[in-house]
Amino acid sequence: MFRSLLIACFLLIPMVVKAETKRIGYVDLRKALNEVDDGRQAKNKLQKKKSAYQTKLNAQQEKLKREKKIFDRRASILRGEAKRKAQLKLQQKFLELQKTYTSLTRELAQEEAKETRVIFRKMELIIREIAEKEGLDLMLEKTESSILYARSGMDYTNELIRLYNKRFGRGGGRRVSRSKGKKSKKRRRRRRK
Repeated sequence: MFRSLLIACFLLIPMVVKAETKRIGYVDLRKALNEVDDGRQAKNKLQKKKSAYQTKLNAQQEKLKREKKIFDRRASILRGEAKRKAQLKLQQKFLELQKTYTSLTRELAQEEAKETRVIFRKMELIIREIAEKEGLDLMLEKTESSILYARSGMDYTNELIRLYNKRFGRGGGRRVSRSKGKKSKKRRRRRRK
């Protein structure tokens, strides 16, 4: 009996040894989005747009408040149909303000989604490259995957940010080599002559 158990163990050892260990990594896309150059630029662009929209809304709101004050002062004087028409006009302007707010909010959300989608597509290429280079079998997103704990060596967020900025950030991939720069200076000198 002992002998058959020993033989069975030796037969199972190669199966256990052959079992592959899966390598897993993760990235925090929110952090990466906020720290890559394109993400910062998109955030600033959207913030400027939001400020412009807010100014527009504030102006409309102030105008509506003035008209409401005028209506309140005149309400005691107005009677019947005239009062009803003035109230209706005021309500329509309030509804227009709400419609403008909703429209501008939706436009901002669509613009943000569009900007984010472009950045995430670029990140997806880099994430795939990192996973292949590091021999990872699986790459997770930190917040969507609800990762509660992982060793620090499994976090590739900083690598993603670094590679993204190198490839797509300010000046990334657009650098002119010194030899090209010298040739262009010579060409400019020739043109001047």
